[in-house]
Amino acid sequence: MHIDAELLIGPAIAVLYLKDGLLMLKSDEAVLVRGWRGRWRAGFGPREWRLRGRAPWLCNPFKPQQPVLRLRWDAAAAMAAPSTSASAPADVPGDLLVLGPWVGVIWLLLFVGLPIAFYAHLGLPVLLAVLAELYAAIAIALVLVYRRRDALGLTRRMFGVLAFEVLACAPYAANLVRRLSLSRRVDEDFVAASDRLLKGSALAAMRAESVRRIDYELEALDADSPRARALRDARGRFDHEHR
Repeated sequence: MHIDAELLIGPAIAVLYLKDGLLMLKSDEAVLVRGWRGRWRAGFGPREWRLRGRAPWLCNPFKPQQPVLRLRWDAAAAMAAPSTSASAPADVPGDLLVLGPWVGVIWLLLFVGLPIAFYAHLGLPVLLAVLAELYAAIAIALVLVYRRRDALGLTRRMFGVLAFEVLACAPYAANLVRRLSLSRRVDEDFVAASDRLLKGSALAAMRAESVRRIDYELEALDADSPRARALRDARGRFDHEHR
């Protein structure tokens, strides 16, 4: 069976993009995603499925402009400890949000402009024009990042590595906002950050999923162990706040 190599170019770009947006979360990690108009939501990996001890979580492939933060999650410790100010709280600087429109342009050129030019056989001049626009958008985004590197927590060396990666592999450039947000140091606990940032149904969904995860962990623990007692106390607090 012969497969035309040209037909694999589009799927290869998509695979590279999706791979770069796939997070492998540890058992004590979860994510917070900043959506439209600053509305946050929580994300968890699957409870029962692990790959080498980690849970896969795929960033929304259709919303590359949304920053994602990775945080530590331990319901028992978070509910038992008093709330303290984190030195690196979960937040997204405005300097990062500026990149959103350019990431959107890069995404459209990659997954709309290039496929149309390539598979519709519009000719080499059109294809080269789309590629030129794509790399012009990537270059502009990198200039914005370089000018804001201090606010984004990047050294010159870190910026150089980032620039090389997104120029060498254009699908990575569509994940530029996520790459920068995930590289930020956050020491605020997931539960504390969620209570501060999430509202309404998003907060209720986070608490409900936390309770399900506590129940899942309790099934594997000795009922009289210190960890089990701490988790039951945390579950009671989650239930009380959920009402």
